Amino acid sequence: MQRRGVRALNSMSSTCFAGAVMPYIKVINGVMQEFNAAGVNTGKVSGIGLNSHAYLERRNWSKAPQFTPSDKNPDYTTDLPYLAANGFKYIQVMVAPFSGKPGNLNWGAIVGQPKFADDNSLSALNIRPEYWDAVKALLDCALANGIGIIACPFWNPYAVPQLVGEAGATDATKDEQAAAARVALTNPQSKTRRYMRAFAQAFAQRYSNHAGIAAWMAAQELKDVTEIDLTATREIIQETAQLLRDNDGLARMISSGNAGIAHTSPRQGSLQQYVTETLPLMNPDPVDCICENLFPGNEYVSSALDNSADLPADFVSSSLAYLQVMQRATKDLGKPYYLGSFCLSKKQELALQDTERQDNLHALLSAIRRTGVQLACYWDWNGGKSMEDDGLNLVEAPPYSNGRKAVWDALRGDDAIRPVPPKPCFGVKKTCNSSLACSSPCRRPCVTRARIFRCRIVSGNRLFPRWSAGAGLLLRIRRT
Repeated sequence: MQRRGVRALNSMSSTCFAGAVMPYIKVINGVMQEFNAAGVNTGKVSGIGLNSHAYLERRNWSKAPQFTPSDKNPDYTTDLPYLAANGFKYIQVMVAPFSGKPGNLNWGAIVGQPKFADDNSLSALNIRPEYWDAVKALLDCALANGIGIIACPFWNPYAVPQLVGEAGATDATKDEQAAAARVALTNPQSKTRRYMRAFAQAFAQRYSNHAGIAAWMAAQELKDVTEIDLTATREIIQETAQLLRDNDGLARMISSGNAGIAHTSPRQGSLQQYVTETLPLMNPDPVDCICENLFPGNEYVSSALDNSADLPADFVSSSLAYLQVMQRATKDLGKPYYLGSFCLSKKQELALQDTERQDNLHALLSAIRRTGVQLACYWDWNGGKSMEDDGLNLVEAPPYSNGRKAVWDALRGDDAIRPVPPKPCFGVKKTCNSSLACSSPCRRPCVTRARIFRCRIVSGNRLFPRWSAGAGLLLRIRRT
């Protein structure tokens, strides 16, 4: 069976195949519900997704590969069948360029150069057909492989001010350019905001009924990147989300893209303030989930109380308690909690001496499962050289590994995939950690008939043997 599975993976490793059932997400009564391409509700969303933000950038924003894909940087036509075969359904992708400045792969050259009248009104959006073709090729491939793309049309908040000439003079300093861009972003009548509204509407209309898009991101860390005030941040997110909602025939989930106050040390506000004030403010309707990005630098979800602490920040200390707080808060808001990005870098793993066991990643994944977080996306899968240089990249696919197989295994383990909870038996509180229901409270995974092992069952002070059969499997449990 394993050999047949490997052959099947190899046979589909370099193309997009048809026939898979495509998932997309709608929020109904505060719960993420999964729908297939036929519009049938197939149940609640539950699982781990991935960020592969640069799929289109690494193709030079073309519908066809612009280079020979290497094993280290697989093209999405290779990646998507492989990821689907390994149980992943959702991938976050940036679907517009990072930079609006003149230069390589800039917004004007890729998407198109808009035109404005003297009163700053947009006279022509001028989106290039080649750009639409590039996006459609990705979505078609995702649809064919049963993977949903969580699409963000605004990767870098400064890209549009740069595109329309509202990011300061070309010879200005970086800080001066950022200050000019912030002014444009906070002015609803600027060229920047007019273009953003028109582009969001055009994008949503173009793919209104394309089931390759699973959900939307109205922004990408807007508050954290720009440091504009909360009111302006909310206004941009709300108007973008409303345009996505009004022009989306499938009414898919919309996230704010982690728009809240960045978690910092020392703290800038209390957790109570963040939960009761910031979260509702930064996730206005029609945004219908609460999105956060969690990394060890977050002093609430980790132990990072002080950068000079004797021990480095980790996820073991506080992640369960933090996610319990967030789940309660989001339930009160009537919106599901969505973990848009999470990870530890190689540097952090080394500092924690946790490169092999991945105790911290397992702790966070377990907390995600225990608190009922429906969807969490790991950062960053197949992100290319920049992510590799930062120690944030993960590539674990035949025939190449970037040396983080323990991370890949953790993401695909029981904590991540989250099977149906096993049934308890004999009044014993401990239950199987198995993907299949079993009548034993064993903590080891169930095995096939070909593998029978010893297992210890405790009920009060008694040890006893038991035979257990379920779902076509046979497990013999012996007294030890």
